[in-house]
Amino acid sequence: EGIDLDKVVENFGGDIQAALLLYEKFVKNYQNIDKDIKNLQDDSKEFEQYIHKLKGVSGNLQIKNVFDLAKQIHDEHNYSFRDELIKATQDLCEKIKTTLIPLIETKQIDTKELKELIISMIKDLENYEYIKTATITKLINGLKDSIDHDQIEILQQGFYESDNDLLVEKLNSILENL
Repeated sequence: EGIDLDKVVENFGGDIQAALLLYEKFVKNYQNIDKDIKNLQDDSKEFEQYIHKLKGVSGNLQIKNVFDLAKQIHDEHNYSFRDELIKATQDLCEKIKTTLIPLIETKQIDTKELKELIISMIKDLENYEYIKTATITKLINGLKDSIDHDQIEILQQGFYESDNDLLVEKLNSILENL
């Protein structure tokens, strides 16, 4: 309800796992919207940037209610929708947590498959090839039992920042220790 998941999956060429991962990221980024914008003034640049980003993300993820409210605030400068936007976003995050996130595949992969995945990913990173979100998630999930949480965080940050050199270095190091 409130999300056109079919359209999002269609935009991802039928890759439902990639779409689900974006909803998971939405929850991570916006479940604490109340705390994120609590101390921001309506007319501040930070507030405007936050609402602009939320509007764009919710539009891309076909989250109509949140998009419409963010649009009212951002485009029309109608700040009276602020509390409604916070509640709608938090309610939607809870709904995503209970309905969509459990559908994300988290099966473990064996060491041989993990090594092959890392080798392939290093090659793609060195050639600046596009790497699907689902592939990154498969790697991260596969490594959770093999490396410590801090290393996982470094990899995730590297992917977020597209820091190919860091990623190649870290993945080579992980590969040597598998």
